[in-house]
Amino acid sequence: MKCCRCKEEMIVMELHNIEADYCVDCGGIWLDEGELELLLHGEISYDDLAGKFEREHEIEESTLECPHCGELMEKLLFEAEEKDGKRTITIDQCLKHHGLWFDKGELRDVVNYLVLDEENRIIKLLNDMFSLKD
Repeated sequence: MKCCRCKEEMIVMELHNIEADYCVDCGGIWLDEGELELLLHGEISYDDLAGKFEREHEIEESTLECPHCGELMEKLLFEAEEKDGKRTITIDQCLKHHGLWFDKGELRDVVNYLVLDEENRIIKLLNDMFSLKD
């Protein structure tokens, strides 16, 4: 599958029954539908997860095409509370529910804000899969 950001061929990464497509060129990650929920291991329900994202139609970032169907994806905004205010993370979702696109670092950032995991189990998994350490 080709990266929807830089059009380079992505590699498939699999660890603990989670399969993701990873672009070694730009660091983006594609998760097929349902893989984010698998990654979160029930830490947050799907309804709670969906409620954290806001659909945004007027955003300056260029719209990406789904790597599965080629259709334009919609932008989803996630507002995360930080010590010095709010931070907005923009991810892309296929309108036909093929999956989610995360630019480099966005998946780790979303997981950090969604999951209260004292052992950092999910972040360790991401680091093992994608070498996401800064």
